[in-house]
Amino acid sequence: MLFNTNPQLLRNFIENQRRILEARTNRKIYIYGSGRQGWGALSSFLNGFDDKITRAISKQAHECWVILILLELLLDKGDFFTEDYVFVQPARGAPYQNDGRILLKEHTVWIEPWLPPYNKKKILQKYGSKLRFLINTGETIHTTPDALLISGRFPSLPFPAFALHAFIEFEDIGEQKLLEFEQKVKPNIKWLIECKDQIPTHRDLAQFLFYVLAYKVPSLLILQTPLPQKTFYNDVKLLRNLGFTVEVIENFKVGQRNLCLRNLKVFVDC
Repeated sequence: MLFNTNPQLLRNFIENQRRILEARTNRKIYIYGSGRQGWGALSSFLNGFDDKITRAISKQAHECWVILILLELLLDKGDFFTEDYVFVQPARGAPYQNDGRILLKEHTVWIEPWLPPYNKKKILQKYGSKLRFLINTGETIHTTPDALLISGRFPSLPFPAFALHAFIEFEDIGEQKLLEFEQKVKPNIKWLIECKDQIPTHRDLAQFLFYVLAYKVPSLLILQTPLPQKTFYNDVKLLRNLGFTVEVIENFKVGQRNLCLRNLKVFVDC
């Protein structure tokens, strides 16, 4: 079931938030998508070429909304864009790993960055009996969380997308890249962010747990809906007891700007 059903209303929510950022920064902000790169479905929808809210548009709209709200909060902290044009687009699907990042003076926001693969079997062996929602989700190793908020300027990441895609199966080179991630990027990550526009499935929650356990960075799950699976918070509590930083925001709805700013501000300020 799609959460947003009014095309013009959804379009207005995203466009109004984009214009707020443009007015504050005197910068042009583009929500980019073309072909297989970027948020193609959302870009086409915002430009009026599509007038039906598909599953892809709903998903991309929520992810985009989270990023735009995050950017406003960073501006509130006194940060500012360092480039004349700001492209809000995912790195996933782009040919190079310098696509998909938004540079500010004090922070970098990466959208769907390619991260190193991890050993899924070892994670399951170590934590599978302790965490109810950590299940075997199949052979595929997902390595593209929806966003990273990084302290400092990271105009590129040390692992190009094509190279990572080539060794998505965990091998020696994957272990080497994971170590490189831990040394060069991990110390500066404020939050790994995963978004869900629909009620998350068991597999969705399992994937979030894999990100938490594989990358060992503060991780934030942002849901547009309530979380019906309240027992998931038992896993969150256990992870916190083990030293992981894990947070969940429910009801982060596209269009509810003031509420979203207030709920996300707590984590941006920390």
